[in-house]
Amino acid sequence: MKKFVTPFTTVKRIVFWVLSATLLHGTCPFLEAGNIEGVTIPDSITINGQSLRLNGAGLREISLLGVPIKLYVASLYTPAMVHTLDEVLASPRPIEINFTFLKGVSRSIVESSWRNQFAHNATYTYPGFDRDQKTFISLLGNLDEKGRDTVLFLPGETQVLDQGKLMGTIEGANFQRAFFSLLFGEKPISQRLKLHLLGTATP
Repeated sequence: MKKFVTPFTTVKRIVFWVLSATLLHGTCPFLEAGNIEGVTIPDSITINGQSLRLNGAGLREISLLGVPIKLYVASLYTPAMVHTLDEVLASPRPIEINFTFLKGVSRSIVESSWRNQFAHNATYTYPGFDRDQKTFISLLGNLDEKGRDTVLFLPGETQVLDQGKLMGTIEGANFQRAFFSLLFGEKPISQRLKLHLLGTATP
């Protein structure tokens, strides 16, 4: 017997696949520090007693059937301003990147989105990269509305936090270089997001 698919079910499937494919893609209007879509973006933060300043931030949006959907606010904090991938790599640690989601996102969408981006956009790889990216993805879970994932880059290790709670650590500088290539390399997950986080986008 042929399974009957309701229009509602079809729409749900479309939403799932669009979000999976575009979670880390889309438009990214320029934003400054302040309250953005209910998300607080401070001018600076303090990590282990060291002050980091806001390097750049952006709102990610996609269009679904002509309707704009706001996905998340991303922000980059660094000890001093950086404007290129080389400057990010050379920057002292810590460096922090936050992703605050404006819609609830399931673990399956989060996992598939990051897996696709690592496969298609990371321009730096190394022996053990496959293991490290799987570890990173395994540390991510469901995200409620206003849920925040934080990636904290420290000397020699990368910490993954969910709502400020440490979920796990990835050792070594190689993963950091691969992750930065994902965002700021020659094939970034979003050119607009790259420019906004690096503070080089035109308002």
